[in-house]
Amino acid sequence: MGASATFATGVLKRLSPGENNAPPADTLPGIKPGPGGTIDTLAQALAKRVATSSARTTQQNKSSATLEQITAKVETLATHRKEIQLAADQAWPWRQNGVEAIRKAFLLPVDRPLSD
Repeated sequence: MGASATFATGVLKRLSPGENNAPPADTLPGIKPGPGGTIDTLAQALAKRVATSSARTTQQNKSSATLEQITAKVETLATHRKEIQLAADQAWPWRQNGVEAIRKAFLLPVDRPLSD
């Protein structure tokens, strides 16, 4: 939670009635408790901010996990890159017609065989 939300939460606690409807710790002129009052509006805004922040954090965690998985798979594929390219070079020889696009997709030269 950011500094402004922490401050707002502190203000809300001081202005809200306590347990068993005990009077609030502080009062301010023009700040109305109860449904539809200023304190209720502040409480709703804080709840919305906390929910949004929580959803954002959850999404960031999911995105980080997905990125880690992708990175691991890319590293695995990178170790097999040369093998894959050699297999593609054999499957789609450069002298064969109509293989230019597939050779480009495998990062193979289109006018000669793959060299080491």
